[in-house]
Amino acid sequence: MGHRKKKAEAAASYQTEHRHSKMLDLPPILQNTFYLEMTGNQEATLIGCTGIQEYGEGVITIGAGKESVRFCGNIQIRSMSEDSIVLEGDLQSVTFLSSTTQKP
Repeated sequence: MGHRKKKAEAAASYQTEHRHSKMLDLPPILQNTFYLEMTGNQEATLIGCTGIQEYGEGVITIGAGKESVRFCGNIQIRSMSEDSIVLEGDLQSVTFLSSTTQKP
């Protein structure tokens, strides 16, 4: 129970900071960040996402600022909101893709 509370507090804190950086018109280097938290290889929470770029059997790629994060494995989306997503299942790999390594 304590772990979920800490996770919720961290997510809420990040979301507040993310909104504040947008309101204050901070430089793009501070706006285009994301927060990724993983619980073993069973769950991943990505806050600061900009949308799903790829969704197929065994792979989900999510935009996160100027980068993308690709999750592979037997996974599914548990929940999502405007700027966050929670994946669950058997995560096999996580790859960070810069704008130069993404598919056209």
